[in-house]
Amino acid sequence: MNFEAARQAIYQSYLNAKPFMDPNPSDRIRRRPDLLSSRLSRYPVQGNIAITGSKGKGSLARMIAALLSQLGSTGLFVSPHALYFTDRISVDGAPISEEAFCKYIETVMQELVPVENELKRGEYISPIGILSIIAMRYFSDQSTAFRVLELGRGAKYDDVNRIPHEIAVIGSIFLEHRRELGPSLREIAENKAAVITKETRRVYLMDQSPEVMEILLEQAKNSGAEVRRYGVDFVAEDDLSVSLPGEFQKKHAALAIAVASDLAKEIGEKTIDKTPLSKMYIPGRMEVLSREPFWMLDSCILPNSAREVVRFLEENGIRRITAVLCLPDDKDVCGVAKIIAPMADKIWLTKVDHPHYPMKLDQKKRLQNEGIEACVEPDASMALRKAGEGELPVVVLCANTFVGILRDLCIEMLSAK
Repeated sequence: MNFEAARQAIYQSYLNAKPFMDPNPSDRIRRRPDLLSSRLSRYPVQGNIAITGSKGKGSLARMIAALLSQLGSTGLFVSPHALYFTDRISVDGAPISEEAFCKYIETVMQELVPVENELKRGEYISPIGILSIIAMRYFSDQSTAFRVLELGRGAKYDDVNRIPHEIAVIGSIFLEHRRELGPSLREIAENKAAVITKETRRVYLMDQSPEVMEILLEQAKNSGAEVRRYGVDFVAEDDLSVSLPGEFQKKHAALAIAVASDLAKEIGEKTIDKTPLSKMYIPGRMEVLSREPFWMLDSCILPNSAREVVRFLEENGIRRITAVLCLPDDKDVCGVAKIIAPMADKIWLTKVDHPHYPMKLDQKKRLQNEGIEACVEPDASMALRKAGEGELPVVVLCANTFVGILRDLCIEMLSAK
């Protein structure tokens, strides 16, 4: 099996079920974490760290992993990837090789044949669940001391959450994925609070709204987990150097330092070197691709994320922009556009061809209903070219899954100028 075939095999169960699935189900109805639970729950709890939240889970996971690598070999599982598929599974910053990935997927898919054969119509084996099995086997074979595991949009019905973990980390929680997680902030918080399990001995919390904090603290109390809170037990120091832009990333860095420092003390290490935080780079995280002309790319699917983009631009003296939005139909394109529109002279809506994220591009009508005007250019390369014809800075906002494609297109176009 070659690498592309191995990558497609992960999604085959989902693609087989897709024609028979309810297009608007909640995770409670659609997700079946019980299918892989026995394979994921067998691992020892020690050294496993699970991360959830509404924004920046991937960057937070990378920060924690970078610091823990000082204490011992550290595996990192994130999803989706920024540029390369194998980046989802890495040890001490080195991604799994394509050859190793193929070897693991062949074994795992063969084991899952009996599970697939027992599925009802419209049911499927989660691609993320399959990837998490591969990740844990790879980490075990690599004798890692720590495993940093990024959960998906929720926790209650998430396959990765079935992996026993002694540490839970929860970033800020706000309204997002309401169709899948629930329509209210309370339901979303209760879903994500499930990351605090009976095996969890300590939980780290980013600052939260009072409603969310109450839910998380109650879950921690019921599970008997120690609680460490941003703003109470640790804060971002003024001299903390973080390479990733955005004030929220400094808070993430402080949280990562707290996690790593506490674990370091437990194994007899006195201090953690914070230098990796000042050298970290993640493609598509408020990434400035060019200063002259100014082009920026950000993985941004939520209004809160858009607010961080606006804050970053204003801090850099940018008041007017041309915006390019490339968001799947199930994302909050209206919410993002509302935040960006006041500083955007023009908004371009575009799409990319992706097998798992079909885009109808009926978003223009949705924006018009909100009083926001936008132009449609279905071809992403052409949309970027048109956006770059003016004199204004160009800001490209997209789903995480599209970062690699749009980044390549942006760099190609900028190189040709």
